Amino acid sequence: MKLGSLKKHFSSKIVGVTAFVSVAALAQQTIIPEFVEKEKAPTAAVVQKRSKPIAAVQKVPAVKKKASLFLHIEPSYIISTDYFSVYSAFCNEFASECGGQGYASAIVWSDEVKELLSNVNLGVNASVEFAYDKDLYNDPAKFAIPQSINGEPLRGDCEDYALLKRRILREHGIPMETMMIGILNTEKGELHNVLVVRTMGGDYVLDNRSSEIKLARDTGYTYRLMSLPSNDRLISHVLQMDESKDTALLNTYGARSVTISGTIPSAEDVRLSLVPPEEVIVLAQAPSPQPAASSAAVPTPAPTLLR
Repeated sequence: MKLGSLKKHFSSKIVGVTAFVSVAALAQQTIIPEFVEKEKAPTAAVVQKRSKPIAAVQKVPAVKKKASLFLHIEPSYIISTDYFSVYSAFCNEFASECGGQGYASAIVWSDEVKELLSNVNLGVNASVEFAYDKDLYNDPAKFAIPQSINGEPLRGDCEDYALLKRRILREHGIPMETMMIGILNTEKGELHNVLVVRTMGGDYVLDNRSSEIKLARDTGYTYRLMSLPSNDRLISHVLQMDESKDTALLNTYGARSVTISGTIPSAEDVRLSLVPPEEVIVLAQAPSPQPAASSAAVPTPAPTLLR
């Protein structure tokens, strides 16, 4: 029998068998379980073949990069309205507090720098009472150095804390261009300002809500805007970067070590330096009475009041 005839012969046989099974199944309104099981169950040879281990290339999981140690800014997103026009008013009132940028982009991290930042943060937080601008100046947004009025404690809100800390750090040798004002959202979505100090070890945050200085990435805040190191009157959008971009940022302008002016003040020294001067009355020490010849009591001179 030829090949074509052979195919035709078996095809007709298979069709006939299939038709027979279909008619029988319809007649009985059921499907033969044994037939279905035999069709679905794999043979022993197939099972043995599937159980053999499959050689595959093991994929090495990608190591997740940590968030950057620094707050990167978007160069094409620079706002010249200097904090929505309130910073210009501050600079007009406190001209010496603005400008003065130099060449360094970061300072070398050291134990002395860490101690200074920590003590200034603690000292200012302890000496300033929080108060909203609206209550202090009848202005919802005002930049100001906290001041004492009529001998009362210093008062201010978050950006006022940051400006005071910046002034003290600058007086002790921290370059102006390494200190930036960060505008952010807290975990609850509140608008907040902090002082950011750029070091070779990362951007450290001095926050009136925390007694501890922390890396910006460890604060839990979402940073939105930040003043430019090259010009404190300009702000830019903060980009979310990983640590692979850190070297490029530090190489932009370079870094330098700083010499702390004088001794490093303790947190208590900082606090006491900000305590408003009070009029203290001190009793002068009375002179010692001279021995008398008689037993009569020698009157003690009235104390003199010193002011």
